Amino acid sequence: MWEEVSSTILHNKSPYQLLFDQDPDFNGLKVFGPLCFASTISSHMTKLDASAKNMCFLGL
Repeated sequence: MWEEVSSTILHNKSPYQLLFDQDPDFNGLKVFGPLCFASTISSHMTKLDASAKNMCFLGL
């Protein structure tokens, strides 16, 4: 999960890491709501590649 929060523009750190100089604590997060799908469509896909990735909502 962590790789989806970090940014290459921020040298592979999250905004939280830059502000507080420590990793965020994900222990308090809970899954809520229905299953959702994040689009993975790119120009280099073939018709058999997956066009979405299964995701879930997280919150406190």
